[in-house]
Amino acid sequence: MLKLVRPSVERADEYLQLCAEYGEVDKSNHIHIDSIEKAKERIERDLLLEDSETLPIGRVRQFVRWAQNEEGIIQGTCRIRIELNEKLREKGGHIGYDVRPIYRKRGIGTEILKYALIELWGKCHEDALVTCDDDNIGSYKIIENNNGVLENKIFDEESGKMIRRYIIKRNN
Repeated sequence: MLKLVRPSVERADEYLQLCAEYGEVDKSNHIHIDSIEKAKERIERDLLLEDSETLPIGRVRQFVRWAQNEEGIIQGTCRIRIELNEKLREKGGHIGYDVRPIYRKRGIGTEILKYALIELWGKCHEDALVTCDDDNIGSYKIIENNNGVLENKIFDEESGKMIRRYIIKRNN
């Protein structure tokens, strides 16, 4: 059974290992987290975005969660945004998620998104916007497994890729 938990500075070493694994496979935005100090800084920043009354300019309130299994192993991460700015309304959406590479293709991403939607809808009454790159078959299957309906595709000039934009109705 998977559950979503708040990040913890005390587990920064585990988070650092997860970031290294993401970086080896995806060259993801986690690749710059390459020391225990940077891992702790990222965790503290993530917690600040959840707990702070005032946010840095351009940032929205978001809840970062780690997805862990019964043994307490972090199998993925997600970002749950209860409000969206203009950029996130176009791409990014309410929820972003990553599955640790060694746990991919096991249904874990579908579970992460399912639990993230529950947490989102506990704080937000909107339908969920969830996006992914058009060539990310695994991600769009995860969204579709959670009743995502393709709204449209847009071209992202920043990445040079097509982005799929899905809506998941709150009453599903």
